[in-house]
Amino acid sequence: REDLFRRLLKLPLAYFERKQTGYLVARLGEVSSITILFSAAMIIPLLGIFELLLSTGLMLWIDWRLTIIVSMTMPLLYVAARYQGRGVRASTRSMMEQGAVVSKHLQESLSGVQTIKEHGAEERQTEKIASNLKKLLHTGIVQGVAGTLANESMTLVTGFVTLAVLWTSSRFILDGSLTVGKYI
Repeated sequence: REDLFRRLLKLPLAYFERKQTGYLVARLGEVSSITILFSAAMIIPLLGIFELLLSTGLMLWIDWRLTIIVSMTMPLLYVAARYQGRGVRASTRSMMEQGAVVSKHLQESLSGVQTIKEHGAEERQTEKIASNLKKLLHTGIVQGVAGTLANESMTLVTGFVTLAVLWTSSRFILDGSLTVGKYI
């Protein structure tokens, strides 16, 4: 954050004339959120890799044919995750941007409250902030829908994978090439 602030202060004055203080403060605040996210986000992929290796080993031990069936569905899961991830990232980026705009207007209004009152512009300023809050709410709803769709589509795909494994394993059990005890 210190390096970011140092770099920000080295920007030309024209940059600060284009970007309002509230906007910049909100965007700097997002850096803290991202820092917290990355501290946990670094462990999650490592755990995922460990879980994948352990699961693959266990599946191979149970039945190599079922492992192949599950492995064949991995590209489908990958495509679904990539496709849904784009929508979630875009809506999250939009949410952060709209949040910065709201913060900018709030900070400008509060720092210029004397001018607003002198010109009797309280109602106009309130309407401006209300409009931005409505946009933020709409963006939040879009982000929630995108996240829900991403989650549910992955649940649907994994449900089909589970169904394929259950159907195939039941066929193997019925023809005697897999025992119920080994499957369970």
